[in-house]
Amino acid sequence: MRDGKNGLTLASDHPFWKTFGFPPYHYQCRTGIQAVYKSQIGQGVQVENPAMDDMKKQFAPMKGFGGNPLEKESWWKITPGMVERAGKYGIDGDVVLLAHKLGMANYALELVKGYETLFVSKSGGYVKKAKLAKPGKENRNEKGHWVETDELGTAQKAADSGHQIFFLPKTKVQGISNLDVIIDNDLAEIKHIFTATERAIDTAIKSAKKQGASTVLIEIVTLDLSWETVKKAVEDRLGSHVRKALIYWKGTLHTLLK
Repeated sequence: MRDGKNGLTLASDHPFWKTFGFPPYHYQCRTGIQAVYKSQIGQGVQVENPAMDDMKKQFAPMKGFGGNPLEKESWWKITPGMVERAGKYGIDGDVVLLAHKLGMANYALELVKGYETLFVSKSGGYVKKAKLAKPGKENRNEKGHWVETDELGTAQKAADSGHQIFFLPKTKVQGISNLDVIIDNDLAEIKHIFTATERAIDTAIKSAKKQGASTVLIEIVTLDLSWETVKKAVEDRLGSHVRKALIYWKGTLHTLLK
């Protein structure tokens, strides 16, 4: 990282990047980023490890600056000021295009209205939502069809296990609903299974795949199958797209990976 004539070489896993993010850090910022190869270390380049407490005393980005521009959750948390600047500099179309390339087919700047924190767990997990998001709060069946499921309750259970949940606004593109949530920075879907069968599991994961999710959070409400059967049914259906499943079963959240 270099600002004017001053240079500082930090490891990619230094906490600076998660705390302050990437430049620009302020108006007319001259900070730039340059990659360093491992072969260069010790050959004229020395990696530094300054303490974060010292860095915080000397460095603070202006409001609306910093952050990780490619972190998926950040696209939905973009501030109104950032939206205004994107329009001013004529890059709002580029922002939307890149979001679409990252898999957020329904992303649009007009949907961004800030976000709200709904729940924070002692485990470090949380549940947040875009202001226009309306997650389901109850399991409601009308005439044999589930018109609403308790997405919020399921999300809170996952947050209690340390996961970070962010609800997205509900929109549709070509008849397909956008994804429910971002879980730990992965595009995800929340599914409820009320009649636990292998067919229901298959339908849930296929639906998540169709919507573009890489993670699926499934709460199995009724316990008609053994855990061994559930585990095998889920693992058999994970693939190159849906690679991770969080299964809430009998009061425990299980993580299954491809």
